[in-house]
Amino acid sequence: MLPSTRRRFLSSLSVGAVLGLAGCTSDPEPAPLDDPSGSWPTYRHSASNAGRTADPGPRDGASVHWRTRTSHSLRGPPIVVGDRLYAATTQTLSERSLDTGEQTDGLLIPSAADGGVTFVDGLVVGSGYSVFGVDVERGYRVWTSPELNGGLTAPVVSDGVAVVGVEHTGNVYGVDVEAGEVRWAVETSAVEAQLAAAEGVVYAVDLDGVLHAVDLDSGSVRWRRRLDTHSSDGAPVVEGDSVYVGDSDGTLYAFDAETGSEQWRRGLAESTLYTPAVGEKTLYVTDRNGGVHALSARGGSTEWSASTAGWFGNPSHVDDDISPVLAGDTLYVPGDDAIHAFAVDEDPDLFGSRRQWKVPFRGVESVLVAGQRVYAVSGLRTIVALGPTQ
Repeated sequence: MLPSTRRRFLSSLSVGAVLGLAGCTSDPEPAPLDDPSGSWPTYRHSASNAGRTADPGPRDGASVHWRTRTSHSLRGPPIVVGDRLYAATTQTLSERSLDTGEQTDGLLIPSAADGGVTFVDGLVVGSGYSVFGVDVERGYRVWTSPELNGGLTAPVVSDGVAVVGVEHTGNVYGVDVEAGEVRWAVETSAVEAQLAAAEGVVYAVDLDGVLHAVDLDSGSVRWRRRLDTHSSDGAPVVEGDSVYVGDSDGTLYAFDAETGSEQWRRGLAESTLYTPAVGEKTLYVTDRNGGVHALSARGGSTEWSASTAGWFGNPSHVDDDISPVLAGDTLYVPGDDAIHAFAVDEDPDLFGSRRQWKVPFRGVESVLVAGQRVYAVSGLRTIVALGPTQ
């Protein structure tokens, strides 16, 4: 067994077995961090939804550095900007210290922020019953767009435009980030999944399974393509000249980002596929039954597969949009009962596993990586920071 593989095997045993005994005195001690700061400014880290960061996270093992409970229900994953974490709840936008998780500031927002928030040019832009922009340095709301209300997606922000889908109108809207004014609207079926934007184009999948490519500046439709199953629970991802989207029947599609022509498709599972994370040449996608699939980005062939099954073989059946995150050479995967870390740059160990470690948690909704930590939403009101162990 190679030294790195042996370390990974022993780490997975100690973390998986020891942390399963919550509160035990033998729990791994958290390693102090001189600088906990990092960057995760929006859902899936970038407007393209790549779910990728150069920050390493706690690759070799993890323990709880802190956990905090919000005063109201969270409405989407938090974001990290420098040494601060911002979380939107049904009533407030809270600012929290990355050192302790304690709230350092808070601001009432006009509505429940249904899909989380985005940081751009000093503003936190969010949505709920309206779209809003908050100046985080001055601590006040700069603008709102009350005409956009009811079942909004989280905004994707690119080139000075915040784009949201509105379920009750069935439209996608482009909003000027500086003034909060609606610039354009495109008619679709209802859109619930997060949108993606890259190279002046925004991509949205509606509830009829139609993928729309819309010019970010003018709102003109460049192309539309329908998925065979007419349904998708994951968000589109843009990387290079391709747009990737998974459907609810377990098929992953790749379309040409400019023309919309299909590049390839791959059937992976008999269940919902979530939003992929994109590496240099590899896609990482999870399914509803706890499967983890590494695919060639060019042709969709399988490079390797794994599972978020427990130590006794029980899969992590997930009920929410639980998508993986790629941080350096480590893939972090939330499951219904745990957070998992998989090595993507090493051969599997003697048992055929790539799992670095597993930390049990119930009701994990989402994860993000900033600096040397993983931040997870657990249940409706809990945020947990996992960092390196001593």
